[in-house]
Amino acid sequence: EAEGNGSRNTVERKEGGERKLREAEAHYAEGMRLFLAEDLDGAIREWERTLALDPAHPKARRDIEKARRLKEKISPR
Repeated sequence: EAEGNGSRNTVERKEGGERKLREAEAHYAEGMRLFLAEDLDGAIREWERTLALDPAHPKARRDIEKARRLKEKISPR
């Protein structure tokens, strides 16, 4: 019986992981929409949520840096 539970837990973990990746991708897409609408703070927030769900997301970290550099150019301290 313990083995049966173990395999079910593995499946649940896998499904949870896939759900997190889908959610991360949704936040990434929303970040892109906000970035294109010139809402840099909103885009950065969405991309940070992306990374919280998927720390290995291939584009979110790069795009956060791009948005921060752009913010610096627009309103240097």
